[in-house]
Amino acid sequence: MPLCPTDILKDISSTLNPSVNPYVAKMTAALADGSIPVLQGSALKDRRGHWREAFAGQRENQAPSNRKLIVEIGCHLGLTLNQMAGNHQDADFIGMDITFKRVVTAAERAVRQGHRNVITVLGNARAMDSIFADGEVDGFVIFFPDPWLKRAQSKNRLVDEAFAALLATKLAPNGFVWMKTDQEIYFKEAREAFCRAGLTPSEPIDFFAGHAYESTFERRFRLQGLPPHGGQWQKPFDDRLC
Repeated sequence: MPLCPTDILKDISSTLNPSVNPYVAKMTAALADGSIPVLQGSALKDRRGHWREAFAGQRENQAPSNRKLIVEIGCHLGLTLNQMAGNHQDADFIGMDITFKRVVTAAERAVRQGHRNVITVLGNARAMDSIFADGEVDGFVIFFPDPWLKRAQSKNRLVDEAFAALLATKLAPNGFVWMKTDQEIYFKEAREAFCRAGLTPSEPIDFFAGHAYESTFERRFRLQGLPPHGGQWQKPFDDRLC
């Protein structure tokens, strides 16, 4: 069941019948016993500005550090999220998505693979101001967001000028956005939005050096002979624009 774009701090699972959606029951249990690293609603209330402390606690009382904080928006079932977490054990990863199944499955995958640097969040990314402080995030990964192909539906696309500006606000200086999509027009519009938000086009980000991540959707499109359109942008230390 998709989460509507409402208050990200509102508890959703308590209003739904777990017999209809088994992932609601798993979410409820996880919030109670911490069996998998998944959060939603009021469990996110005190996270804004304190994600590094949360990850330190997840690693059993390690002191907070300057570890990179990377957020994947639209983490799907956690394949790419957990690949990144496994390859970059010195960084912490948050996966956001809008269905119980996706965030619960991604969190379960993290537990199976032994990753203590992954937390998943049920919520609409447009509401991220409630859970991330300005300058708190070192990188956003957005792989194949819903393209909304019909012109009348294009207003529903996640990445627009307002969202690009929001990402830029949450990024630390020199932080990055990495986006890929199968739609060239969506990519061009997103590129313009990122530039207007003050982010500058970048060569491949050093953080990901040596790793080319391919999401489930990208693999599907590649097998159909459809190349991705993507790029990376960074937040400069000064106010230069594209």
